[in-house]
Amino acid sequence: MYDVIIIGGGVAGLSASLFTAKAGLKTLVLDKGQSQIKRVSSVQNIPGFPEGISGVDWIANTIKQAEKFNVKINEETVVEAIKDENGLFEIKTEQENYLAKYLIIASNANEALISGFGLSLSPNSLIPNGKGKAVPMQNWNGETEVENLYLAGLITELPSQVSVVLGHGAAVGITVASKEKEQPFMWHDL
Repeated sequence: MYDVIIIGGGVAGLSASLFTAKAGLKTLVLDKGQSQIKRVSSVQNIPGFPEGISGVDWIANTIKQAEKFNVKINEETVVEAIKDENGLFEIKTEQENYLAKYLIIASNANEALISGFGLSLSPNSLIPNGKGKAVPMQNWNGETEVENLYLAGLITELPSQVSVVLGHGAAVGITVASKEKEQPFMWHDL
């Protein structure tokens, strides 16, 4: 049993995992290893990297940081996600079944997964090529009408910019941590 399961190990998912884990929540990230950022040779819009950083290097560094906070990261394909009669999320992958109190979907356009919760995807109006789909969101914190189900990243109709998606993942992670801790979660470095 996990406190938080995050489907998607790209920019938004890993960012959210840092904050939930730092808040002491047992966090699992399920990822197929296909984040779009891995195809980028030099990401230029993340502050602090004046020469840019490759998407592969950014993912590797962020995974290392997440694991430092005890985030478990499994490369598995999610085949089903439902909310059970006890209000917990049951996540089925090709290898395992998992339970969690909170679910963050930070994966692009898995229509079957989204529609299973009564949400629908439409074209992301902020991605010019029209290929991206999103669930139109009413707020920045990723909350949906389904209790304890959150969305993060491009699936929420954000612009396709790494630094925006990175911040959104952090905001969603902070929202989940604050709800579970029943007080605003603050992370101040040493």
